[in-house]
Amino acid sequence: MSRTSEVVDFWDQWREIIVHENYPEPVHSATGGLLNKTTPVICGGGINNWPPFSSLCYTLTEPPDPAANDTDLPEDPEPVAVMSQARWGAASIVIHDGNTLWVTGGTNGRNDLSSTEFITLTDGSGPGPDLPVPVRSHCLVELDADRIMLIGGVSSSGGETRSKGTWIFHMNTLEWTMGPDLRIGRRYHSCGIVRDEDNGTITDLLVVTGNHL
Repeated sequence: MSRTSEVVDFWDQWREIIVHENYPEPVHSATGGLLNKTTPVICGGGINNWPPFSSLCYTLTEPPDPAANDTDLPEDPEPVAVMSQARWGAASIVIHDGNTLWVTGGTNGRNDLSSTEFITLTDGSGPGPDLPVPVRSHCLVELDADRIMLIGGVSSSGGETRSKGTWIFHMNTLEWTMGPDLRIGRRYHSCGIVRDEDNGTITDLLVVTGNHL
């Protein structure tokens, strides 16, 4: 299990901005985002190959420059937040003008979770609104300033079936409504918005891709 983390600028020929080889825990299936457009935050994940799972969130900073022969290396950093639940397979999205990471669902090793948490650099972790269903290995995407969509995933309460379902969270009312079903159920997938500009017409396309086996 690797402790190496990378931050990549996709707009500059996949240029690596940060390569950090000493992440505090060797985790997989963690989640995170870029807060304040400057600070990567990573939360949760499975430690080594199986439980225990992590409840900790860390920021990534520039590692020491080996060329500088700096022998005063920093100790393992303190977490920026400790979540109320250890989470593996959670999904997250940056909200509130970029200063909050919304971490949703996942599993604690015993149960799939419907709880969520808000992570900030100043206030740590606080409770967020519950999901409509317990789910892990799903994805989140911002449809517009007022709506966030939860897509797919899997839940032990659903018999481990890959979900075709989507849900839309309305930021102005803090309520969930059901969205359209996918053609096939998916887990461990990715989703995002692609803007298509054609003949002066701008169309936002929701793209969902990845594992469904």
